[in-house]
Amino acid sequence: MVQLGIEEAYPYLKAGDALKQGDAYSLSFGMKLDRLAIVSIVMGLIVMSCKMDQNTPFTYWTEEDRQTLIEGLEQSRINLLNAVEGLSDAEWYFKEDASSWSIAEIVEHLGLQQDMHFREVYVLSKNPPHPEYVDQVSGNIEIILSYESDTTKGRATWNVEPTGRWCTKKDALSHFNMVRDKFIEFVSNTNADLKQHFTFRNLVDPND
Repeated sequence: MVQLGIEEAYPYLKAGDALKQGDAYSLSFGMKLDRLAIVSIVMGLIVMSCKMDQNTPFTYWTEEDRQTLIEGLEQSRINLLNAVEGLSDAEWYFKEDASSWSIAEIVEHLGLQQDMHFREVYVLSKNPPHPEYVDQVSGNIEIILSYESDTTKGRATWNVEPTGRWCTKKDALSHFNMVRDKFIEFVSNTNADLKQHFTFRNLVDPND
């Protein structure tokens, strides 16, 4: 289990001229960061060092945390939309070689990954909280931070591999925006203390 400050998981997507020339890797690196940021919602933000009084309910998740998370979700969407704005169909579907993903495939993967993590966050938020894990995970942040800046390409699992689910850029972005809206709505209204809800990850597996 690992925790990460959401504000550290949303660097700007690398797009610009290189992206328009068909260099899909610049956006794929941003894709990796966006996936990481979504996962961190479950894991919570950086844990405070104070201890819980067993007789007094303690809330780790604050309104400041909530707003930081909302801002991160909104900004990462803006980054993605700005990165693909104005792309022609040729640029949208361009593949540098047979082993590379097109921008269309990268955005499809982003949408699928977001779907999966939103379901995970929602379900975990309905489970009982686990304050006993809070202190245990706080020392793992360096592992996540190193993953955040790692430029090594991983391999998507079968359930988030692009298969051409959406026929047009408009359809792909519409789906991404619909789920992102639901994600932001959930974070805005949830009463769950997200710092006390956890998901488990095998940190040795580069595909996780």
